[in-house]
Amino acid sequence: MIAFVSRSTVAIRFVCLTRGRPPQCGQLPFRSDDRETLLELQASVEHVHVSESVGRYIVELVRGTRESPSTAVGASPRGSLALLKLARGKAALAGRDFATPDDVKAIAVPALAHRLVLKPELWIQRLAAEDIVREVLDRVPTPKAEDVAAPAS
Repeated sequence: MIAFVSRSTVAIRFVCLTRGRPPQCGQLPFRSDDRETLLELQASVEHVHVSESVGRYIVELVRGTRESPSTAVGASPRGSLALLKLARGKAALAGRDFATPDDVKAIAVPALAHRLVLKPELWIQRLAAEDIVREVLDRVPTPKAEDVAAPAS
């Protein structure tokens, strides 16, 4: 099995930090047929800190999709979990051990849009689920920066 972790150098840096500079470091894209390496990378994302305020922000975004007058069906709690995991992954790829609201915002549209069912009258107006997620992002207040950093060890 070969997996392409990312095309970015920050992903390689993250892999190199977590694996103690394996021989693949510096090669783009990073390729691994080592099942253990891939599982370790997956597990390492779970150690990325998500503050309570960022967690509440995720919940409020998903709730906003359900409460939107434009949706027949909004994102479910599974959408919250996907948003959480993707925000952690984005932070890890950026070389951080904590997720920020910007990580959440960056992946909210692709993580949530496909989970929405719009009201039929919006199809006529050519509104897309992506537009609704962007509206929710604009409407839900973003947590303050000082509330999101990882706790000191």
